[in-house]
Amino acid sequence: MKRVRSTITVPCRAPALHEVGDLVRKSLHAVGLPAERKELIRECVEETLGSMIRFSDHKGYAHDISVTTDVDGERFRVVFAEGKNDFEVGAGSDLAGDATYRMGTALARRVMTEISYTYKKGARNELELVHRL
Repeated sequence: MKRVRSTITVPCRAPALHEVGDLVRKSLHAVGLPAERKELIRECVEETLGSMIRFSDHKGYAHDISVTTDVDGERFRVVFAEGKNDFEVGAGSDLAGDATYRMGTALARRVMTEISYTYKKGARNELELVHRL
Protein backbone atom coordinates (compact mmCIF):
# COMPACT_ATOMS: atom_id res chain seq x y z
CA MET A 1 0.00 0.00 0.00
CA LYS A 2 1.18 3.49 -0.81
CA ARG A 3 1.77 5.81 2.13
CA VAL A 4 -0.95 8.44 2.56
CA ARG A 5 -0.38 11.46 4.79
CA SER A 6 -2.85 14.30 5.40
CA THR A 7 -2.82 17.29 7.73
CA ILE A 8 -5.58 19.69 8.66
CA THR A 9 -5.69 22.49 11.18
CA VAL A 10 -8.99 22.93 12.96
CA PRO A 11 -10.31 25.24 15.67
CA CYS A 12 -10.43 23.58 19.07
CA ARG A 13 -14.24 23.57 19.00
CA ALA A 14 -16.92 20.88 18.66
CA PRO A 15 -17.58 21.31 14.90
CA ALA A 16 -14.00 20.12 14.30
CA LEU A 17 -15.00 16.60 15.40
CA HIS A 18 -16.90 16.04 12.16
CA GLU A 19 -14.06 17.36 10.00
CA VAL A 20 -11.46 15.20 11.77
CA GLY A 21 -13.77 12.17 11.62
CA ASP A 22 -14.03 12.62 7.84
CA LEU A 23 -10.24 12.86 7.59
CA VAL A 24 -9.84 9.57 9.48
CA ARG A 25 -12.46 7.84 7.28
CA LYS A 26 -10.69 8.99 4.11
CA SER A 27 -7.30 7.97 5.49
CA LEU A 28 -8.52 4.46 6.37
CA HIS A 29 -10.47 3.97 3.12
CA ALA A 30 -7.81 1.87 1.36
CA VAL A 31 -6.76 -0.08 4.46
CA GLY A 32 -7.79 -3.73 4.58
CA LEU A 33 -9.54 -3.63 7.94
CA PRO A 34 -13.13 -4.62 8.71
CA ALA A 35 -15.54 -1.66 8.59
CA GLU A 36 -16.30 -2.06 12.31
CA ARG A 37 -12.62 -1.72 13.19
CA LYS A 38 -12.25 1.39 11.04
CA GLU A 39 -15.27 2.93 12.75
CA LEU A 40 -13.82 2.13 16.18
CA ILE A 41 -10.55 3.86 15.23
CA ARG A 42 -12.51 6.92 14.05
CA GLU A 43 -14.51 6.99 17.30
CA CYS A 44 -11.27 6.73 19.28
CA VAL A 45 -9.76 9.72 17.45
CA GLU A 46 -12.94 11.77 17.94
CA GLU A 47 -13.10 10.87 21.66
CA THR A 48 -9.52 12.03 22.13
CA LEU A 49 -10.13 15.31 20.30
CA GLY A 50 -13.40 15.75 22.21
CA SER A 51 -11.51 15.63 25.51
CA MET A 52 -9.12 18.30 24.26
CA ILE A 53 -12.07 20.46 23.23
CA ARG A 54 -13.78 20.06 26.64
CA PHE A 55 -10.56 21.03 28.41
CA SER A 56 -10.09 24.02 26.10
CA ASP A 57 -13.65 25.17 26.79
CA HIS A 58 -13.12 24.70 30.54
CA LYS A 59 -10.04 26.93 30.42
CA GLY A 60 -11.55 29.47 28.02
CA TYR A 61 -8.86 28.90 25.39
CA ALA A 62 -9.38 29.71 21.72
CA HIS A 63 -6.77 28.15 19.46
CA ASP A 64 -6.23 25.68 16.64
CA ILE A 65 -5.08 22.07 16.68
CA SER A 66 -3.14 20.45 13.86
CA VAL A 67 -4.26 16.88 13.11
CA THR A 68 -2.05 14.68 10.92
CA THR A 69 -2.98 11.19 9.74
CA ASP A 70 -0.35 8.90 8.29
CA VAL A 71 -1.21 5.47 6.87
CA ASP A 72 0.99 2.87 5.24
CA GLY A 73 0.79 -0.91 4.93
CA GLU A 74 1.85 -1.44 8.53
CA ARG A 75 0.13 1.19 10.66
CA PHE A 76 -2.37 4.03 11.00
CA ARG A 77 -0.99 7.02 12.92
CA VAL A 78 -2.67 10.25 14.02
CA VAL A 79 -0.88 13.16 15.70
CA PHE A 80 -2.65 16.01 17.49
CA ALA A 81 -0.38 19.04 17.91
CA GLU A 82 -0.73 22.54 19.30
CA GLY A 83 2.05 25.04 19.56
CA LYS A 84 0.78 27.55 22.10
CA ASN A 85 1.02 25.35 25.20
CA ASP A 86 -2.64 25.98 25.93
CA PHE A 87 -2.86 22.51 27.43
CA GLU A 88 -0.14 23.23 29.98
CA VAL A 89 -1.08 22.40 33.54
CA GLY A 90 -1.34 25.51 35.68
CA ALA A 91 -0.69 26.22 39.35
CA GLY A 92 -1.65 23.77 42.08
CA SER A 93 -5.04 25.40 42.62
CA ASP A 94 -5.98 24.49 39.02
CA LEU A 95 -4.99 20.83 39.23
CA ALA A 96 -8.19 19.55 40.83
CA GLY A 97 -10.39 21.14 38.17
CA ASP A 98 -8.08 20.14 35.34
CA ALA A 99 -8.10 16.47 36.38
CA THR A 100 -11.68 16.21 35.14
CA TYR A 101 -10.57 17.12 31.63
CA ARG A 102 -7.60 14.82 31.04
CA MET A 103 -7.13 13.72 27.45
CA GLY A 104 -9.57 10.90 26.66
CA THR A 105 -7.48 7.79 26.47
CA ALA A 106 -9.98 5.21 27.77
CA LEU A 107 -10.99 4.03 24.31
CA ALA A 108 -7.54 4.77 22.88
CA ARG A 109 -5.91 2.31 25.28
CA ARG A 110 -8.24 -0.44 24.03
CA VAL A 111 -8.07 0.39 20.32
CA MET A 112 -4.59 1.75 19.69
CA THR A 113 -1.29 -0.12 19.79
CA GLU A 114 0.77 2.88 20.94
CA ILE A 115 0.02 6.19 22.65
CA SER A 116 2.78 8.77 22.99
CA TYR A 117 2.64 12.24 24.48
CA THR A 118 5.42 14.76 23.86
CA TYR A 119 5.60 17.96 25.85
CA LYS A 120 8.14 20.66 25.06
CA LYS A 121 7.70 23.48 27.54
CA GLY A 122 7.09 26.78 25.83
CA ALA A 123 7.06 25.15 22.40
CA ARG A 124 4.67 22.34 21.61
CA ASN A 125 2.36 19.58 22.84
CA GLU A 126 1.81 16.47 20.72
CA LEU A 127 -0.31 13.40 21.27
CA GLU A 128 0.36 10.47 18.93
CA LEU A 129 -1.96 7.47 18.53
CA VAL A 130 -0.82 4.44 16.50
CA HIS A 131 -2.81 1.39 15.39
CA ARG A 132 -0.78 -1.47 13.87
CA LEU A 133 -2.59 -2.94 10.87
